[in-house]
Amino acid sequence: MEGVAAAEQVFTELERRRASGVDAGDTEGDTRGPRSRARSRTLPENTPLERRRASGVDVGDTEGDTRRPRSRARSRTLPENTPLERRRASGVDAGDTEGDTRPPPGRTESGDRRADGRRAIGDGAVWIRMEDVRLVYPGREAPALNGVELLIAPGRSVLLAGPSGSGKSSLLSLLLRFTEPVSGRILVRAAEGGPAGLGASGSGAEWVPLQSVPVEEWRRRIAWVPQSPYLFDDTVADNIRLGAPDAGMDEVRAAAERAEADGFIRALPDGYGTRLGERGARLSAGQRQRIAVARAFLRDAPIVLLDEPTAHLDPDNAAAVRTAVIRLLRGRTGVVVAHDTRWADAVDEVVPVRAGRVESGVAP
Repeated sequence: MEGVAAAEQVFTELERRRASGVDAGDTEGDTRGPRSRARSRTLPENTPLERRRASGVDVGDTEGDTRRPRSRARSRTLPENTPLERRRASGVDAGDTEGDTRPPPGRTESGDRRADGRRAIGDGAVWIRMEDVRLVYPGREAPALNGVELLIAPGRSVLLAGPSGSGKSSLLSLLLRFTEPVSGRILVRAAEGGPAGLGASGSGAEWVPLQSVPVEEWRRRIAWVPQSPYLFDDTVADNIRLGAPDAGMDEVRAAAERAEADGFIRALPDGYGTRLGERGARLSAGQRQRIAVARAFLRDAPIVLLDEPTAHLDPDNAAAVRTAVIRLLRGRTGVVVAHDTRWADAVDEVVPVRAGRVESGVAP
């Protein structure tokens, strides 16, 4: 399925998989069962999902077992770019690697290439380049994207503008690794100060095929704000913490303030402790969107992808979201999909997309 609905369905599925304790990075078609879980322990039903995971308890565990939580191997470490969910699932505390100077398993001292041949590109900003990219969805003959050439510089923001069905959301799906091109290449390269020492001109470092970068490592550097963000039946604070599960309340409040959300949150019955209901039923569409932007601020990723952030919002909510997103884009690589032409004033480059093709492809 193409477009906004497809990307949001995949995103929602990833959220549900994390909530159920299933690794969100599992590949499609793998019929093996999820890693074994300690099904004999439980925590109270109202315990936030992130805390339940952090304690090593599966969210579906049965009641009645009073044994102590499993011990954690504090002498072990995992690659720093491994998501928190995988670190917890393997029994390693998310903070255990601090002070450990050994190279992560499977990675060389330089950090550029893993022992298994997969590539690492550091944690900072990157250049993104598409070369003759073609995307065809299963069951369709016409390509969603065809011959796309695009270069996005680190720290620059781009607006993908065009009519519905032109391929804008398909470009986001490629950047999110929800799908892969049938031909052509997507390449990334570390920005200045990264492992390869790339200069401001974009020369002097190696371009790495995006497909060679582990999916979980790539997504770790992305903050994704979909048109219809998924909120859990949990507190406001823990919904914002989805962007950084170990963040303290001061960090959560700071993220909400930058997202223009602190005011309405404080007006809720229990403030940041208010439970939102499934899919954030207690909030308006604009308020849910600002919670999603707060997640992105808390995640503090170098790349921000946004799909129609102000679509179908009333003027007041749209203005608040717009103010928050403009603030979020500062100093980050941003890709915004929007029909609203007012977004052109908020970005560095407007890239028209028509019938699966990019009409101008450089954001210098």
